[in-house]
Amino acid sequence: MICKVKKTLCRFSMLNGATEIIVGFSGGADSTCLLYILNSLKDEFNLKIHAVHINHCLRGEESDRDENFVRDFCDKNSIMLSVLRADVLNEAKKAGQSVEEYARNLRYDYFQSLSTETSKIATAHNLNDCEETMIFNLARGSGLKGLCSIPAVRGNIIRPLIECTRDEIEIFCKENNLQYVTDSTNLTDDYTRNKIRHNIIPLLKELNPSFDTSFLRCVTALREDEFFLEKETEKFYNSINLDFGFDADVLSRADNALKNRVIAKIIYDKCKSLPEMKHIEMVVSILSGGKAEIISGETIVVRRGILYFLSDLVCKNFTEEKIIFSGNVWKNDFVKLELNNECTQKIYKDMVLSTLDWDKINGSLFLRKRHDGDKITLPVRKVTKSLKKLFNEMKIIPETRDSLIVLADETSVVWVEGIGADSRVVPDKNTRKFINISMVD
Repeated sequence: MICKVKKTLCRFSMLNGATEIIVGFSGGADSTCLLYILNSLKDEFNLKIHAVHINHCLRGEESDRDENFVRDFCDKNSIMLSVLRADVLNEAKKAGQSVEEYARNLRYDYFQSLSTETSKIATAHNLNDCEETMIFNLARGSGLKGLCSIPAVRGNIIRPLIECTRDEIEIFCKENNLQYVTDSTNLTDDYTRNKIRHNIIPLLKELNPSFDTSFLRCVTALREDEFFLEKETEKFYNSINLDFGFDADVLSRADNALKNRVIAKIIYDKCKSLPEMKHIEMVVSILSGGKAEIISGETIVVRRGILYFLSDLVCKNFTEEKIIFSGNVWKNDFVKLELNNECTQKIYKDMVLSTLDWDKINGSLFLRKRHDGDKITLPVRKVTKSLKKLFNEMKIIPETRDSLIVLADETSVVWVEGIGADSRVVPDKNTRKFINISMVD
């Protein structure tokens, strides 16, 4: 058993960079086995072991019994222990959450509060827990991610017993004279997970006595597929991520599997909550144009081929004015202009030039919004285009176009935010005085 756990630790690189393992210790067979094994390996891996127990105060004297057992076990084995007591029932009601959800969040929040950059958090989830979770997720209509069940590693959380069965764990405890406590709620069918454990899993094992082995083979293959799709999702997500919003036209043409995953990531990154399939389908339905209200009151809009969140629209409000330098500097809340004898600006991404030749400015310089008919000649391609056409090509959201800063002299536009300088005023080898332009954070 210890060898099996060591193989799991190595296969999933669970201990990379770790100097401390925070072990969730309920006192049950799984966590007792895990704590015992990790404590026996601490010298080999040069680790500090820190056990953590949460008393949820849900089972009266039984909860206190578990806490006393945990304290006694850690004391006898010289293991550092932290205990948190919480009135989960009442706190869950105040938070408007189920008891299970609140208790889970409480546990992981407490684990994380005790961790450092070199800590790993070990929980005692085993192979049978994975089976129950997959069946539970299957019943709820989960996709591939849900069918992958409990991951072996998630951030700094590791599960060294993830490939061990509950039978193996109980045999190990017996062989090593490890006492443990039993949560009486695990013996009833009051909870969905218990119904799966007591009724469905035994039927599956009647159909296939080697169900545990078959399940492990199945879930391993599913996780490999999920890992590949996650990498492809990240690549595609980055490819359609524009300066503002996402390219809805390209997204709409993607394969459904990739499309749905990217939409889920877009929603999660914004809302920090996993979307349901109905939210994803709502977004798919508006990719050609429209809007949909999703999680937390957020509204997704698709317009002119751009997908964006309504709450992300930030329109600058500024006054059109003639620029008169005070010394060598002029600035407002959004942009700063500085006269200099040197070119201090660089060529930005997308060839956004932020330096002008002062001597090429014709008459006065004005800061304003775009006007109908405004044009600019791009320095690199020497092509003259209207701002309207450029904004369309660059997929700039219509609602934000009138808040982009335009600099113009008495002849024409000389610089546009997000586009850069007109070729007429770009510095050259003869330039002696520069106007360096920078946006104010």
